[in-house]
Amino acid sequence: MVGSMTTAYQQATAALSGTLNTYNGTVDLGQKVDVLEAIRQYPALPSHELRDVLLAHAPLSDEVLKETIYRAEPLDPWHLTQVMIANSPLNGWVFQALDEADMLPVYFRHLVKQAQSGEVGVKHLLELEIVQLQQDKNRLLTRLLDAWASDTIHVAKADSIWALLNADGAGHGAEATYIQQVLHGKYAEASSLAGNLTDSPFDPDLFEYGSLLSQAEGEWTGLSGSEEALRRMAFDHSAGSSALAWSALITMNELDSVPMPQLPGMMKSLLPQRFQRATAADTPVIGVTPNPALDRIAYTVPLHDGIEQGVLEVFDAQGRQVTTIGLNGRRGLIESTVLSWDPGLYLVRLVVDGHVIGSTKFTVLR
Repeated sequence: MVGSMTTAYQQATAALSGTLNTYNGTVDLGQKVDVLEAIRQYPALPSHELRDVLLAHAPLSDEVLKETIYRAEPLDPWHLTQVMIANSPLNGWVFQALDEADMLPVYFRHLVKQAQSGEVGVKHLLELEIVQLQQDKNRLLTRLLDAWASDTIHVAKADSIWALLNADGAGHGAEATYIQQVLHGKYAEASSLAGNLTDSPFDPDLFEYGSLLSQAEGEWTGLSGSEEALRRMAFDHSAGSSALAWSALITMNELDSVPMPQLPGMMKSLLPQRFQRATAADTPVIGVTPNPALDRIAYTVPLHDGIEQGVLEVFDAQGRQVTTIGLNGRRGLIESTVLSWDPGLYLVRLVVDGHVIGSTKFTVLR
């Protein structure tokens, strides 16, 4: 029973993996990284050139569409309309982001909405197939777990977990097995498994995390010199190691990278001890993290009404304006790249309705 269910589960996993590979090779023409770099390029590509790049790589992934909508230098409304129509029908949250950004005139927005009732594209069909295959895989997984539960050979919970991970032929099981080995202190087994994963779609930061934890022998407080690597992993929210890195930094009490909380004066007693000397007036209107920065940076913008219509202006030490980022309805953390910037001191200021609301300095290192 277990053998036949394991085979069926592996076949469902392989079918899902194959469809995902087809999807990833179809959207963005399999060149998502290159398209994202074109969107984030500094100096920014002219609107018409970026429009041509995006149309040439259609259908676009939701991540690319979102990045296009929230681009630091907005696309010309007509060019953005063309991109959205070429990738219709849009997923609901992409269309919601387009409405929240409020970048299209009423007529252009109406054109995009009209396009939602058009023919279903290949991207949408693949997404429907992926959902169906995921449901099939989950049903088989439930039946496989039931088979293991009734099998007297597999009496321990760990047995079923390892068997389940080994039955996943898409590579994700091996990744999870590696992390489980590291977290359980089985560093030799994890190191042996890592050698077989170099050619799989495995997050390289997870290897680095496992290596660091192995050096620390499970005790982060006994490891020094790893803070910078952990910060880099923590701020890469697209990586699976981000949450693990944040956990390690908290364990080591390395919290300087965490933005200062914005709390009302009446709740001042809730602030950590190192912040309690500051009054409400001392709390910065805008913050920067990490500072100094290497490749990416996050500006912390307060959650007050009206702020979301403001603009972030960044100047170098010579007073030259480096970039302008329109908030376009966003508040909280605004991420941006500084990879192409020269090392040195920079000033960022928040401008709303022509008035400078606040400013702060930060440093870029190389």
